[in-house]
Order: sequence, then C-alpha cells, then structure tokens
Amino acid sequence: MANVTQNAKGMQDTAGHMADKAKDTAASTMDRAKDMAAHAGDKAKDLAATAADKAKDFGRSAGDMAESATSKVGHGLETAAGTLRDKAPHEGMVATRRRRSPTPWRWAAATSRRKVSAAWPRT
Repeated sequence: MANVTQNAKGMQDTAGHMADKAKDTAASTMDRAKDMAAHAGDKAKDLAATAADKAKDFGRSAGDMAESATSKVGHGLETAAGTLRDKAPHEGMVATRRRRSPTPWRWAAATSRRKVSAAWPRT
C-alpha cells in the first residue's frame, strides 16, 4: 500500500507541476499578445501620422501649383493687355471711349453719296 500511496503522491506532484507550467505558459502567451497588440497599435498610429503628413504635403503642393498657375495667367493677361494698348490706334473712332451716333447731316451725306455713286456711269 505504501507503494500505491507514493505513486499517488508522485502523480499529484506531477499534476500540480503541470498545472503551474500551464499557468506560466498562459501568462506568457497573454503577455506576448498584449505586446503584439500594443506594437500593432503603435504601427497603426505611425502609419496614420505618415498618411496625414503626406496629405498635408499634397495639399500644400496643390495650393502652390494653383497659386503659380494663377500668377502665370495673370501675367499673360497683363502682357496681352499691354500689347493691345501699344498696337491699338490712339486717335480716331476706335480710340474714343464712346461711339458717337451719326448725326442727321452725316447720314444724309452718306446716303446721297451712295445715290450719286450708284448713278454715276463707270468707265
């Protein structure tokens, strides 16, 4: 009987030892899972920060490009206006601000010239 008691006691010790080992393994696995989750969270934060920085840079460069394009268009319009001012006549009907309506005597003179030129025989 002593032999059976010793075997039972040895099995009990082995079972206790295995239970302690299982607890340690579970705790170790939990710690690893926590570490991995924290690492994944940090990685996600880093990726989000990088994406935000890239979006800001893209926004800045798009703004700079729009400002540059606006400046170039404005410069082109200014140059075109200067060319028109230089090449346009400075005197006469085109250069006046307001077009004068024809007076009755001008209209009559233009009409009579048309009649005379139409009636005049061509050689």
